[in-house]
Amino acid sequence: MDDANLIELLRSDPERGFDELTRLYSGLVYSVVRGKLAGVCSEADIEDCAADTFSDFYLASGSFNAERGSIRSLLAVIARRRAVNLYRKTVRERAHTACLDELDEPDTAPSPAERAEDAEEKRLLLSEIAALGDVDREIIIRKYYFAESTRSIARRLKMKPSAVDTRAHRAVLKLKSKLGGNSENR
Repeated sequence: MDDANLIELLRSDPERGFDELTRLYSGLVYSVVRGKLAGVCSEADIEDCAADTFSDFYLASGSFNAERGSIRSLLAVIARRRAVNLYRKTVRERAHTACLDELDEPDTAPSPAERAEDAEEKRLLLSEIAALGDVDREIIIRKYYFAESTRSIARRLKMKPSAVDTRAHRAVLKLKSKLGGNSENR
């Protein structure tokens, strides 16, 4: 269908004309819109932008002048402009939201005093772990620092898994008592 016939159909039978317009040019419009908005907007936003492109064209079809360009070129221009506007709006909103999020979030970085206290606690803990017996020290380090499974530790140390768990539990209780912790908080 040529442009003149499609415009005539849009004027005489808007519903059929609109269906024919979208059938003929939906690939073009979606391609233009998706090319500008992919990775920035959701699929629903892309579809809305494409639908708005067809709506804008339909509303302007009464003043369509074939001498100034084809339906194809006009739809591509409308799609590109709509997509660019939506892109700008989305980026602007995200930037604004990011700025507001930064204002709302309290500074969670530890202070120098907190960092020094944490470092001292770690030093004391490592010192107490080092004071454990060889087997208990290895179990604690493998289990809590390397996140190694009980079964793996048992194989490596040639022990039963239940024995590894029991020794780990007793070693943790010993560490808590030496470091002044209680079993309810840790």
